[in-house]
Amino acid sequence: MKVKVLLAGLAVLVIVLSGCSSGKDTITEAFDYEATGWRSKGTSQEKIEACKIPEETLAKMTTKALVETVVTYPYFTDVTAFDTLEMGVEALNHNFGGLKELMTREDAYQCTLDLINSICPDILDLKPEDDWDEFMKVFNEKNKTKFDIINLINAHTLLKILKNDSK
Repeated sequence: MKVKVLLAGLAVLVIVLSGCSSGKDTITEAFDYEATGWRSKGTSQEKIEACKIPEETLAKMTTKALVETVVTYPYFTDVTAFDTLEMGVEALNHNFGGLKELMTREDAYQCTLDLINSICPDILDLKPEDDWDEFMKVFNEKNKTKFDIINLINAHTLLKILKNDSK
């Protein structure tokens, strides 16, 4: 009888513990789009499909990893190709769930600022009235690459999106 009670208690404990989320399920690295082979796909739609990330995967990402995933999404810059940023966000959300997931995170804005600071620390010290030449001077002094500047511009656009979403 004691063995049955003990086994039943262990079974309940296993069931309860299996429902708890462990750190093993957390994804701490940005999605690697290059691993999908998206560049070698034929049509734009095939490339977009190759870059899709399952919602379950996005939900498991830390906010930091999700910010990096959104900023490096190969079609993120398309968000600025519309008449308004809101229209661009709507179009992006149609093909890519990363931004939609990120917009649910309370720390998304701060994590985006942190990413910008990690790319080029002095950039956050510039004021809006500073001109492009000053921006590029600071950027070039840090020996940043073309990839860095694209990510920086994308992160800046993401800040605008997140700021608009919080209104």
